[in-house]
Amino acid sequence: LGMFGSFLKPRHLPAAEDAPPTYDLRVLSSPAVTGTALRAMLFVLEGPVGNALVPLMLWRSGIVQVLHGIVAPESPAFLPEMPVKKLPEEQGCSALAAFDTPEAAVGCALSTTHLQARQHSGDEASSSKSLPTARDYLAAYASGTVTPTEAMTRVVEFIRASEARKPEPCAWFITWDADHIFKAAAESTKRYAAGTQRALEGVPFCVKDVMDTKEYPTTAGTAFLAERRPVHGSAPLVLALQEMGAILLGKSNMHEIGLGVTGLNVRTGTALNPWDAQVPTYAG
Repeated sequence: LGMFGSFLKPRHLPAAEDAPPTYDLRVLSSPAVTGTALRAMLFVLEGPVGNALVPLMLWRSGIVQVLHGIVAPESPAFLPEMPVKKLPEEQGCSALAAFDTPEAAVGCALSTTHLQARQHSGDEASSSKSLPTARDYLAAYASGTVTPTEAMTRVVEFIRASEARKPEPCAWFITWDADHIFKAAAESTKRYAAGTQRALEGVPFCVKDVMDTKEYPTTAGTAFLAERRPVHGSAPLVLALQEMGAILLGKSNMHEIGLGVTGLNVRTGTALNPWDAQVPTYAG
């Protein structure tokens, strides 16, 4: 693709304040390919013929022209550096306040009542605090205020409340299992009692449904991938986190095969914004 881009003249985008206020919307159409026809198409595209055709198809579609040779006037919001350089404060934004104690942070995160409260934007009481960090969970467990079993019991209640939301569920997870969560939490609780806790003992995490975990199938948000591609083990990242004691909650929702930025998925449901259900998540 870079070969095609080298023949293109740079195209300068207008500054944000000079950009047109509306999108250039166009009506598009494409055939619906399923079943045997879809399998045959994948077989061709994944072989030598597809290797020759795909670059030509991309060039004809205009995607290559869009992605190459574009000059944006603004500086990038984030740079591929660690740590990220401090950027100028954006107008109209304010930092979220920190919790007074780790125990307070974890307690707020585990509350099922703020699930409904956050459906209304501008709710200062429920949206003025930042979310708890891994360090908050570890400090709360170490203090004995809450155990991993107690915390994960509230997490499961919270997930169930999100799925029972009306008129539509929050659809944050594609697959999850309370038994898996409770089993891992019980192990973490025993380790804290014995003083043998690991680096991330009892800290909850989830992964997008494109990452393999031995506990769940990998669907990438589709109805066919799990059948075509069975999981044989967990991804190294997942194994590393679990070996450090982190608790896998499940596989989070996503745009089908990640082909989009809105999170729209007609099969698994579109994940709602946890801060305001009326605002799109814009998560792939």
